[in-house]
Parts: sequence; C-alpha cells; structure tokens
Amino acid sequence: MTRRDPSHTPPPETTSLWRRCRQALGGTSSPKPAIERPNAKAQAEPRPAQATAEAPDHPLLTDLTTLLDTVPGSRKLLRHLAGVEHGLRKKDPTGMFLFRVDAGVLRTSLRQLDGLLPLSPPRGLSALRARIASALAAHDKREKEREMLAPRSDLMQAHKLEVAEVSASDFDRLSAQFQGRPASS
Repeated sequence: MTRRDPSHTPPPETTSLWRRCRQALGGTSSPKPAIERPNAKAQAEPRPAQATAEAPDHPLLTDLTTLLDTVPGSRKLLRHLAGVEHGLRKKDPTGMFLFRVDAGVLRTSLRQLDGLLPLSPPRGLSALRARIASALAAHDKREKEREMLAPRSDLMQAHKLEVAEVSASDFDRLSAQFQGRPASS
C-alpha cells in the first residue's frame, strides 16, 4: 500500500460528469459538432419574397408585408398590425375578415398603420387603410343600432322597483316606525 503525498493535489478536472462516465464505460469523449440553429429573428420576420410568392395578386398583403419588412422588429412591436398581416395571409387576402374584428383592435391597428404610412402610400396600403376604416365605421354603426334598440327608460326594465300609492293612515304608521316613535293606532 502506498501513501499519497499530502502536498500533492490532483489537477481539477474540466470535463463534465457525463463525459467522465462515458470515458469510464469505454465511450468516446470527443465533443459532438454543434447543431446550427436558424436565427430566431429570421424566423419571426417573413421574407418579402415569401409573401409575394404566396399572394401575387393581393396588393393589400404585398404592400403591408413590404412596409413591415422595412422596419426591423416592427412585427414584434406593432402586434395589431402584424395580426392584420397574418389575417390577410391566412384568412382572407381581400381584408373582409376585418369586419368581424373587435373595434378596439381595429382602432389600434389603424393608429399603427397611420404611424408607418409614407406621405404618398402605395395603392395597397391606401386600400388597406380604407378597409380598416370602413370596418370600424360598420362596427360603430352596429353599436348605434344596438343602442337604439335598447330601452331608454328605467320604467321599461322588469327588475326595477315599482311604486304604489298607500292610504294616509299607512303612511303615518310607516313614518312613525321610521322615526322610531311608537305607532298610534
């Protein structure tokens, strides 16, 4: 039996526990080649060539995609407008789906589009802005119609309290009870 030298310390191992276990079992310890992963930003931002290849006849989608591609990271920041682009691509390239979208989303997407529009916008962006504005106007018109159909008076409500007349003696008795005096019979 040999004794170890107390001043001798083994060098620290830089390999991982998994690698050491593989070496002990006779496996190779060569590192695996790194897997190349596509850039997350490249996946989040579709290329303009993809959009034009999918819908060459729809200027709404083509022009909106081009506009969002000019500003890096715009789809992440302008989510409502990116949702409109997604709807144009997946649901309806003519934009008729906008008439079923909530009014708040329409207002926000219109505000975002107005912030990005150039001074002389292309025909597709002008048509998209007009489509969003007309969908918003149609939504407001439906809200006004619902408001007109709603009852205007509280008397028409079934759950409201109804008031009936009482005799003078009943009134005196209830008034005395309310004031804390004994009721006179």
